[in-house]
Amino acid sequence: MKEIVVFCADVGSIKTKNFGWAYGLGIPGRGWKVYPEREERKYQEIEKLKESVRKFLEKGYKVALGFECPLFVPLRKNPLELTSARKLEPMAWSASAGAGALAVGMVEALWLLKALKNEFNTLPPVYLSWEEFKKESLPCILFWEAMVSKDKKGKTHVEDAKNGVNAFFEKVETAQPVCEEEVFSLIGSYLLRSGWSKKLELLKTPCIFISA
Repeated sequence: MKEIVVFCADVGSIKTKNFGWAYGLGIPGRGWKVYPEREERKYQEIEKLKESVRKFLEKGYKVALGFECPLFVPLRKNPLELTSARKLEPMAWSASAGAGALAVGMVEALWLLKALKNEFNTLPPVYLSWEEFKKESLPCILFWEAMVSKDKKGKTHVEDAKNGVNAFFEKVETAQPVCEEEVFSLIGSYLLRSGWSKKLELLKTPCIFISA
């Protein structure tokens, strides 16, 4: 497997500098390097994240772009379980932290997808499945969800993003599948709304979930 580029965005208010991102270059499970080596101001800017993703795609890299916020929610038959935790997370996605991150991530992820789309005449293929992403030989994007919590929380949003990148490289090859009978895929809806795809099945397709 060739080197891939993994990005993680820790969502939050951009205006108040509560947004941070990081990226790593390497091969999952075999070796990688995470940037920035020290926190720099540009890693608090979503515009710089867009430019970095674009540059790596134009150079021919495959890119995995993650967000530290819920990107899918379960649709359960039992109404008492509608707001309960997903089977891969320690706390309910609908609790204050998760719900707040979902709302903020919704507009920030959609802004980023729309801004990236405007950079390409021919859109790179997009994936929500790691196995399908691995098979692709052309520059493409994999979208994934990061959860950075407990002792993995850093002092800054950039540190949280770096921890998310490290977790992806460490765990993606052995990550458990999303064990939900049915989901509403938020990232799928963002791909439709931004014009990246017209495939309605994305609305029920979860992305990879990586917990740091």
